[in-house]
Amino acid sequence: MSEEQKEEKFKKLTRRELLAGTGGFVAGVAVGSGGISLLLPPKEVEVIKEVEVIKKVEVPVEVIKEVEVPVEVIKEVEVLKEVGAVKEVEISKFVCPYGDGTFSTLGALRVHVDSVHQPTPTSIRESEGRPTYVNKVDRPTYEDFVVGTIEQFDQKNEMFCRSFWDEEYKKVFAASPAREVFDESTEIEGQALMAGAIYVDDKAGSDQPYYYGYNGHKMGFGGLYDWEEPVGEQKFPVSDPAEMSERIKKVAKFYGADLVGICELDQRWVYSKYFDSLSGASGELDIPYKYAIVLVVEMDWEGIRTSPEYEQAAATALGYSNMSEVASSLAKYVRSLGYPAIPCGNDTAQSIPLAIDAGLGELGRHGLLITPEFGPRNRICKVLTDLPLKPDKPIEFRIQKFCESCILCAKSCPVGAIKFGERTTETTSVSNREGLLRWPVDVAKCHAFWKTNTMSLKSCANCIAACPWSDMGIRGEVKYNL
Repeated sequence: MSEEQKEEKFKKLTRRELLAGTGGFVAGVAVGSGGISLLLPPKEVEVIKEVEVIKKVEVPVEVIKEVEVPVEVIKEVEVLKEVGAVKEVEISKFVCPYGDGTFSTLGALRVHVDSVHQPTPTSIRESEGRPTYVNKVDRPTYEDFVVGTIEQFDQKNEMFCRSFWDEEYKKVFAASPAREVFDESTEIEGQALMAGAIYVDDKAGSDQPYYYGYNGHKMGFGGLYDWEEPVGEQKFPVSDPAEMSERIKKVAKFYGADLVGICELDQRWVYSKYFDSLSGASGELDIPYKYAIVLVVEMDWEGIRTSPEYEQAAATALGYSNMSEVASSLAKYVRSLGYPAIPCGNDTAQSIPLAIDAGLGELGRHGLLITPEFGPRNRICKVLTDLPLKPDKPIEFRIQKFCESCILCAKSCPVGAIKFGERTTETTSVSNREGLLRWPVDVAKCHAFWKTNTMSLKSCANCIAACPWSDMGIRGEVKYNL
């Protein structure tokens, strides 16, 4: 093979091929004191030295010393911030997520984890429909990173609201260059796909004159997210909250939810004030309900993986339309049982901590909810109610440890909005909560890219597409290779 042919071969490795592992690389990227570690899927790969294929190996294998990766591959995988040669590449063995040694095969690791650690009896896990590596815990994993007082958050400081009033943000936006557009026919078809995807939420989510979808409930207006629907006069007797909770989950999935969890409503996650970004209206919020029924709608992987193009934007928009239907239908069901209930989209309370409290997932480096079933491909809505229910326990499945090593979401961000390195208590703006040790997202940079990304009609999901937990094809192997 000539030098030109080899060079052309490497240029053909696309970002998506690399993320999927078809180019011989990645399920995660870890930076350690020994250099760069590429966590590879269990398949045959080519190990490169000075642009020469020196041998084929079946991963995992022992550490391979003095391997130089061609510049083209370094650019595609984006392992280094600066292009250069990697002096040592460690092709990882399968590591016990409990820190109890390494194993030469995935099968050996699975036997070890199930027989030695036994996180939860398999029969219980299977009966609940969750993957076998998910463990119930007594407190949400974010509690380990609470280092100060958590105050209620004013919705006005949420990024989508800030873009309407914050002069500092407007400077960031003004400095962001507009992205290129597709050819006319692609633009027309892409916008049509988007229009159909958001149509339900756009037309019916709220009766507010300026409503265009995505926002959820608008104070004082009707629509699917209406809070003023009457409560049934006859109250359905609930003698067993646990039994009622199981019924609620079945009904929610019947209406279209993919995941359902229940938690007590922690007032820390309820906004101190609401803010209507479309009208500028603001006011105090009094949400006296005891429980939150948290609903997850899956976003389509085939669409998300195209980010930041129209198919991705449509997959996101369709999630919002589905949210409006599921939340409003379930709220109507609960009200018809004789109990107050209000449907919420992105409004009223912060969805991610509620979803974590309800046992649906954990917080990732990218600031998103990661569920065992869909990774970060989730749209979250909720129904707040006083219907007697039994809360679910939070879960852990080693996401905190995984995200400490994996930096794919940070590498995929086109504007560097996701933090590399360790957690910090520092914030990037008023849109980040104080009192938490975490990876703060620079949401101003993120949102400015959305607003200027005409290529996908103001949207981006690169971090979701890059996350190994999003891809159903590799998730089963990634979860153990921490």
